[in-house]
Amino acid sequence: MTARLASSSDRDDWTAAHSRFWVLYNGPLYTIETKEKEKSPDHTSPLEGAMVRFGRLLKEAGDKPDKLPPTTLDQGSLAVARACKDTVERM
Repeated sequence: MTARLASSSDRDDWTAAHSRFWVLYNGPLYTIETKEKEKSPDHTSPLEGAMVRFGRLLKEAGDKPDKLPPTTLDQGSLAVARACKDTVERM
């Protein structure tokens, strides 16, 4: 979802990805983040941190940004992708 939000110039596609991101943020990814924190010696989740930072960027971009895709999401999207990859490798 973060890659679609950072790259899609289609308004309908972007809006659907925006909604889906928040579903994943508050549901399935929360479950993975919780498991990751349980297994971590310092009880942290890099995935959680990346998702929270991306969520903040997404809120700053707004529900209907003037220009698509918002360039402010690029680095955050990559950070989420790296965190997902690292999380999967650790599990």
